[in-house]
Amino acid sequence: MDTSKKVMLKLGYLGLIPFIAGVAMMVTNVSFWGLSGSQIFVSYSVIILSFLSGVLWGRGITDNQSNEAQTVPNKMALIISNVFALLVWGLLLQSSQSTHLVIGLLALGFGALWFCERRIYNDSSADNEQGYPTMRRNLTASVVALHLIAWAI
Repeated sequence: MDTSKKVMLKLGYLGLIPFIAGVAMMVTNVSFWGLSGSQIFVSYSVIILSFLSGVLWGRGITDNQSNEAQTVPNKMALIISNVFALLVWGLLLQSSQSTHLVIGLLALGFGALWFCERRIYNDSSADNEQGYPTMRRNLTASVVALHLIAWAI
C-alpha cells in the first residue's frame, strides 16, 4: 500500500472522531469551550459536507482537463458541488433555530452527495486501486448512522 493511500485512509477514518465526540457530548450533555455537542456536531458536519462538495468540484475540473468525453458528467459535478455547498451554508445559518431538522437534512445531504458522486462517475480503476470508493461508502454509511443517532437524541 503506497503512502498516499495510507494517509487518505487514516485521515478519512479519523474524520469520524469529531462526529462520535459530538454525539457523545449530546448524550452526556457535556459542553466543550462553551459549545454544546449539537453545535460541535452540526458545525463539523457542515465543514465535512462542504469539503466533500469541494472534492466533487476538484474532480470535475481535473477530469475535464484529461478527458473531453466526460464533459457532461464534469459539468454536472461542478453544478452539483455548488448546489450542495450553498445548501449546506443555508443549513448552517438555520442550525441555531432548528438543530433537529438541520441534523436530519445534513444526513440526507451526505447520502445524496454520495449518490450523485456514484451516478456521475463510475468507479475508475485509479479510484479503485486507491480504495476511495470503498472508503467513501463506509464513511458515508457511518456518518449517516451517526446523524440518525444525533437526530434521535
